[in-house]
Amino acid sequence: MARSRGAHAAPTSGRTKTIGWIAALALGTGGLLAWSPWSGGDATTKTPSKSGTTSAAATASATDPHGCPEPVSFWTGVPRDPFATALDSAFVSSLGKTCPPATVDRVSAADAASAAVTLGVADAPAKDAVAITPVVLAMPKDMATKLGWPGPLMPQVVQDLFTDTKTWSSMGHPEWGAFRIAAPDPSTTMVGAVAFGTLMTLANGGKPVTKAPDYFRPTTADIAVVHTEQKITTVTGSLDEANALMDAASADEFAGTVSAVVTTERDVIAHNASKPQVEFVAIPLGAGAATVPVTATANPGKGADAAAFAGYARTPAGTVALQAAGWRSPSGGPPTVGTDALGQTPIPPVAFDESTVSSIRTAWTTMHTHGSTMALIDLSQSMNLPFPGSDVTRLQLVKLLSSRAYSLASPKAASTVWFFKNSGGRDVIDSELPLELNDTPTGSGRIHSDDVLAKIKSVEAGGGTPLYLAVKQAYAHAMKNYRDGYLNQLLVLTDGSNEYAANSMTIDQLLADIKKLYDPKRPVTISYLLIDPQGRIGPLKKVAEATGGVSVPVRSMADVPKAYAQALFAANTP
Repeated sequence: MARSRGAHAAPTSGRTKTIGWIAALALGTGGLLAWSPWSGGDATTKTPSKSGTTSAAATASATDPHGCPEPVSFWTGVPRDPFATALDSAFVSSLGKTCPPATVDRVSAADAASAAVTLGVADAPAKDAVAITPVVLAMPKDMATKLGWPGPLMPQVVQDLFTDTKTWSSMGHPEWGAFRIAAPDPSTTMVGAVAFGTLMTLANGGKPVTKAPDYFRPTTADIAVVHTEQKITTVTGSLDEANALMDAASADEFAGTVSAVVTTERDVIAHNASKPQVEFVAIPLGAGAATVPVTATANPGKGADAAAFAGYARTPAGTVALQAAGWRSPSGGPPTVGTDALGQTPIPPVAFDESTVSSIRTAWTTMHTHGSTMALIDLSQSMNLPFPGSDVTRLQLVKLLSSRAYSLASPKAASTVWFFKNSGGRDVIDSELPLELNDTPTGSGRIHSDDVLAKIKSVEAGGGTPLYLAVKQAYAHAMKNYRDGYLNQLLVLTDGSNEYAANSMTIDQLLADIKKLYDPKRPVTISYLLIDPQGRIGPLKKVAEATGGVSVPVRSMADVPKAYAQALFAANTP
């Protein structure tokens, strides 16, 4: 069956179905991905700029008796780019010259600094694009086919992958491990930002992400959106570093590292043209809507020929040459090389403006900043009382909240849980579990978060409430185990005051101890989720505020969703 080669080749039924969720993005106002179409038509219909190739070419220097200019050296992010010689030859022909083709060594620069012309994606939106290229997931063909390639990557598939409803094992390939994505850093690269924003939208069912997820009663879409960041297990500093992951010796070696690489369609085409050990195919994100602009920059001090090429790239002939080198025209006209690797792109390209990219980067930074959380749970007798307006006890409510928190928690977050009560006339603070990353193996196929959840499920309440002593000891432990780059917090889940404790610690003593322990250069906050119909939060609030934490009362079941999100996720829900 013939494969789609551009925006007009998709089957009608697929186009109708896909347009629905892309249209939701394009028409969104105030959403995370409220996109606007690229302006203008195909480059082949445009009139060349008066300040373009002709005037610049007139100054291009002739450097041999035949009038042939020096070869233009290019940096495209691809070492020894297999299409660099064709670009130079096309440019020379546009000058009216017939010259021998330049060698790859002459035209493919070793790096951006040594090139005469840089052809590539800027790290911010650009308005002077000479071409575009879709942002894609690059995968070996056998893996991509399992996700529906060459058809568009549908929102349902993304939701299933990000909620682990669909796994490589369930698709018959347990040897490929977990589904993992490598991407250039969304906070610094345009390709990474466009990919992350589009993946979040796909995870949300193809709709713009306009509000925080419902952490208390998360929908499938909520869980998938939260897990979008978690599926990007490898973050590289640049697009070049991400592309290097395609240089695997075999498909199995690649699958042992990641499942897909976020890159551009053009980089997949260039990779395959270099005769690698493993060829890749491109799964366009947003069915072709998610694209990035490509600019041609004449680097300072590199001669008039470089400036002439930058002008040539904006002409109809230049557009044809760029399409023959793997890029698309500004309106989405497909490449004329490497088409066997391309997925269907039934949706026209759209632009990501500065506001949209900024919103995506804010979302990434927020989600990518993981927490190191100690939970301190009250097991006093009163936790066995039923919570008003529900058929569960206070402890059962805490267990429910904890279970839901771990369903959304990142594997790279750190956590532990301690328990406290008074039993047999002595204060008992159960500090058995360490503060570890959630995905730390603990034996027999288990990880740390499994052990934490099992412990929470097994505990029972009964006794007094040595609250102040427990807070002091837990806070000291959190300070001792501070993690750089994490949001460090002690979260206390209790239903009341310091009662029937064997020790004589007062609230003033606790406050003084916490102030001594607190280090503004290594801050650990204390937050309280007070599950108490009477809302007796007074003395606890002072301790929380001393560390920059919050005290959240839960007086009724109606308070639970917002309080839960605020205390556990530092989020506000509508």
